[in-house]
Amino acid sequence: MNAQVRLLIFGKHEIFRKGIRWMASSFRWVEEIYEADTIEKTEDIASRKSVDMLIFDPEEFTEDCYGRCIELAKKDPSLKLVIMTGDRDGESIMTAAKSGITAYLRKDSPPASLQQQLYAAANGSYVLDERLAGALYAKLIESYSRSPLSMREQEILECLKHRMSNRRIAEELNISLYTVKNHVSSIIHKLGVSSRFEIYERKELSDE
Repeated sequence: MNAQVRLLIFGKHEIFRKGIRWMASSFRWVEEIYEADTIEKTEDIASRKSVDMLIFDPEEFTEDCYGRCIELAKKDPSLKLVIMTGDRDGESIMTAAKSGITAYLRKDSPPASLQQQLYAAANGSYVLDERLAGALYAKLIESYSRSPLSMREQEILECLKHRMSNRRIAEELNISLYTVKNHVSSIIHKLGVSSRFEIYERKELSDE
């Protein structure tokens, strides 16, 4: 790669942003590093600075922020989107792949591994941390099973029947809020309902 990369780190928590900045500052192929703690700042910097790569953790933000990051890449196809997270759920990885995310990496990866993964992403390769391959494979197997809902989705559906909020479901099942949102969206799509409130109202779903 001849061109130098302009990197934007989007994170609500300063420790996330500063940690990545400290690591990336040693990469010879990184020209500039920018930081943003809101989606508005992210959109502004991405448009003004011709950013090449955006690193973010969707667990830190609302579903709207995730969607607006995706929109940035649609407006600028050269922008590489990189998720760096602690979420290891197969559904989250599948959602990222469908959204066109360039790389799905783990926060706890050694700096040397992250440099290789980010360098590959900067050069146009799609990258998945090898430790997440099992979760993705398990999700693919589930998608070909007879049941329209995965086991995790069935657990979340039971919670929805009791009118539990996404945050309460996350606490109940010990999973991230981001993961719950992905599963709820998938459940709504698979059941052919318009929203979670229709699940509350439809007797055949509530009683099954």
